[in-house]
Amino acid sequence: MGISRAWVVAAGCLVLATGAVSAGCVRGRASGDVGDAAAAPPVRAAQLAGAAAGAAASAPGPATDGDVCPVWTPGPGFKERAPQDEASAAGQGTPATEDGRLVVVSYNLWELYDGRDGDSYLGRDDHPEWEKLDEAHASRRVAALAAPLSGLAADVFVFQEVEDAGLACAVAHAADPASSWNCWAGNWAHEPHPQNVAVAARIPGAAVQLNPGRGMGQRGVLEFAPEGAAVRIAAVHLKSSVGAAGARDCGNAAKRMAVAWGLRQRQESLAGPAYLIVGDFNVDPADPAKIGYDRTDDILAEAGDEDLLSRFPAEAAAGGGRYRTIIDRAFLRPGAGVVVDDLRFLDAPTGGWASDHRPLVVVLRSE
Repeated sequence: MGISRAWVVAAGCLVLATGAVSAGCVRGRASGDVGDAAAAPPVRAAQLAGAAAGAAASAPGPATDGDVCPVWTPGPGFKERAPQDEASAAGQGTPATEDGRLVVVSYNLWELYDGRDGDSYLGRDDHPEWEKLDEAHASRRVAALAAPLSGLAADVFVFQEVEDAGLACAVAHAADPASSWNCWAGNWAHEPHPQNVAVAARIPGAAVQLNPGRGMGQRGVLEFAPEGAAVRIAAVHLKSSVGAAGARDCGNAAKRMAVAWGLRQRQESLAGPAYLIVGDFNVDPADPAKIGYDRTDDILAEAGDEDLLSRFPAEAAAGGGRYRTIIDRAFLRPGAGVVVDDLRFLDAPTGGWASDHRPLVVVLRSE
């Protein structure tokens, strides 16, 4: 896909923000303005240089009527704190990883709530017996969600759209009852639609909660550091477009980019370990409706993060599920000898009592 003029403006603006100019901004604009090809990320440099040949470079200015979205200024980043919601589920032991492999599974649990305190589904018409959302209903959903995860020997689960750490542990334990699980969840969202991010691990490790800074929206990031492994795992669920595109999606795109920018800052503060970002990104770079104003991927690429789905295109094609776009994704900044060994989507049922997404499996290996 050729580079769009709108992307060129966005790229030039952000490159200037992180290099020659102290005040940062990102903009999407249908014009011929381009940035500095020499300052562009290497993977885009050739394309950017070609585009620059036909137009003069210019510094970013104020937004105009031709802009897709207004100027976006990166915020201060995340606010780190200890997780406020923890749970555990006992099993027969805590198996260690084998042969230096770490199996991470990301799964959007599609509004898994406990059915208490006024919980209700946002997409209620898509859920069976939505009007009977109670604890028995929640238990039936836990069993349905755990079924495709059984037998994976997952070391870490990353869940989206789950109410709390207790439900995250319930799914993990139902999928692998032989293992003991420790679980953490963000406490950002509350009833009636408590969509939070959670991590469940059967291996020792520590979690931190990265609360959203200015402009990031409601949800932050959970970061898990496995004991003895030179990698951090960032569990994410970026802001949905809720069917919007173009100018109507500007606020949502700004929140996605703000989280990406915060993750970039976070990685700059952690120079040693590899860094895996995995979860529901709610944006597909192949979606033509998003080109020109959503630079989430580009911000992560400039941090040295590789889009792992691009390395496994055949496997990635199975990730669409009920949707035409692929929004469950993983990015890896290599480091300390940690590399990706495998990536695949599970052929799990979508809809009904399960999820509207398919589980994404990422296998890391220490060389």
